[in-house]
Amino acid sequence: MDDRELVAGLAVRAKGPLPPRPGFLPPMKVGSSFVGELSDGDAKQVMGVFGIATAQLAEAGDAPSIRMAIHRLPGGAAAVIVGAVDDPTDKIAEWAPFDVERASAMVAGLRCRPILEGRDLAALAYAVSNLSWFAHEAPFVATLDAERVAVMEADQGAFVVAARARFGPP
Repeated sequence: MDDRELVAGLAVRAKGPLPPRPGFLPPMKVGSSFVGELSDGDAKQVMGVFGIATAQLAEAGDAPSIRMAIHRLPGGAAAVIVGAVDDPTDKIAEWAPFDVERASAMVAGLRCRPILEGRDLAALAYAVSNLSWFAHEAPFVATLDAERVAVMEADQGAFVVAARARFGPP
């Protein structure tokens, strides 16, 4: 199942007040860098690291990883997908924006959850919730795929090691 099918299968988005916003990310220890355009002019590839982190980038090499993504529909609604890196069937989607509690439930619902034992799930949930708010507040982002999110040990944060984004209409 690809992301389009997963998002299309989501229940109708409930109307009502927006959930609590998690706030802004704290200062980051490691910067990110823009690499360049991919095959079409609207696709950008970002290499480097961003996220909530107190650990060093070198420590991310052996950390378990998951995938996070934004998928925007033609009508403008966006969903955030969280899933296993190496198992395309192990992923969960939710309409953006959502709070940290919902992000935590998404991570807990993954089949790959056991590999994250002892890791900084609070930082991961915070990053997923922030990604949902970014999807909500940045309608110019058609898709964003954080291909590898390294989840560090408890209280050490989570790094997005590589991400790819496409801007413009879905």
